[in-house]
Amino acid sequence: MLKKFHLSLFIIGLFLVAFFIRLFPIRLEPHYWDECVYLQHADIFSGKTPADFYNEFYLRPPLLPFFISLFYIFFHSELLANFLIAFLSSLGVPLLYLLGRELFDKETGVIASFIYTFLPLSLSLSHSILVDSILPTFWIISFLFIFRFLEKGRALDASLAGFFVGLSVLLKFTSLVLIVFFIFVCLFKKIKSTYFFLTLLLTLSPFLIFNTILFSDPIHPFIQGFLIVNNDIPTSLFSFYSDFDKIFPIIFLILLPPIFFDYWKKKKIPQIHLLLWFLILLLFIPMHFFVHKEIRFLLPVSPFLLLFPSLKISEWLREKKEILSLILIFLIIFTPLFLYFQAFEWKMINEGKLFYNATSDVLSAGLWLKTHTSENDIIYANYEYPCLAYYSKRKTIVLPFWKKFNISDIMDRKGYYVLFKDINRTPTLEEIQKSSKFRLEKEISDRVQIYFYEP
Repeated sequence: MLKKFHLSLFIIGLFLVAFFIRLFPIRLEPHYWDECVYLQHADIFSGKTPADFYNEFYLRPPLLPFFISLFYIFFHSELLANFLIAFLSSLGVPLLYLLGRELFDKETGVIASFIYTFLPLSLSLSHSILVDSILPTFWIISFLFIFRFLEKGRALDASLAGFFVGLSVLLKFTSLVLIVFFIFVCLFKKIKSTYFFLTLLLTLSPFLIFNTILFSDPIHPFIQGFLIVNNDIPTSLFSFYSDFDKIFPIIFLILLPPIFFDYWKKKKIPQIHLLLWFLILLLFIPMHFFVHKEIRFLLPVSPFLLLFPSLKISEWLREKKEILSLILIFLIIFTPLFLYFQAFEWKMINEGKLFYNATSDVLSAGLWLKTHTSENDIIYANYEYPCLAYYSKRKTIVLPFWKKFNISDIMDRKGYYVLFKDINRTPTLEEIQKSSKFRLEKEISDRVQIYFYEP
């Protein structure tokens, strides 16, 4: 009982540490592209900003801004969004312990949760208002209930699995992989679960109905999200590998060959290993075919990857190989801590800075527009438009930068145009200088100017 009590204290302590280092230091300003979209949507959901000022409902899943908007019931502060991200991200630590204990043993769960507490990419992204750092938490709990359903066949586990998979999809559309995973596993094991799909459909139905009303197509954002990611700037095929140490510390790669050697030696791969590898590869392989790739897209599988080296370390520690055990304990403790102590976030905390402000010309432009224009004025933009819309609190019209257009055809009302000199999009600086319709109002920086436009 005492050991169980101490273990509970340790996991609670890990959670608190994870929460502290994911919350602090808090970056107060500025927020960037995706962050501003989520914050704008949260303002729309909470009724603080009209939907037609600017939104990306046609493209983005709704759950994160909806969560943030619920916090806004108490009071409107972006700090609440930071708190929410840090809490949900940190919740992955105890949940990973539960998953490791359920699949293997307590030691594996403890080791995996310790490493995950200091995982570089999870830490850095937890300071941004993005879905990526919280998505692994939802994947962990989804897999946990899927596994319990496969083991015990209980309708409650299937229903909870469907619910959390649905929430995962509403956080990020790549979580559709979890539905594919469930279908394939059920087909392989020849089991059915009406409860999973019923709960999944109920969870997704408000979003599907919303899409049907808004776009006359329940899956419109799913399609648009896929098309836009694949029309983005091409990223190198090897970008995942060059940054792989951010989701899986390189030092732990040495523990994968012994696992594969065990498969070869025993001529058998344990069923739970197959399930984990299948889920990992189901996300990892298709991501190579996306035009735009970022290592954060793979973050949902990081907890599952960490279970393998954690299991091997746990096995070796039980074998009581003294020298090897000491080396492994050193690696477990030192590697994550070393990575964290090199991070920018620790350097800020070490300097006593729990809050910090930065600045950007986009933030300055948005705030200038908010204070120097009326609420009925419109903003024209062809770059950084989510941030300009969020900070200016003005209706923002995105100019069609993806095609050539006649300025007078699109810009048919008076308003303000934000020019980025280094972005060659119509209207360019050269076009503005040749036109009498633009009047310079404010030079924000060497690259950003604000013009008043009158047709």
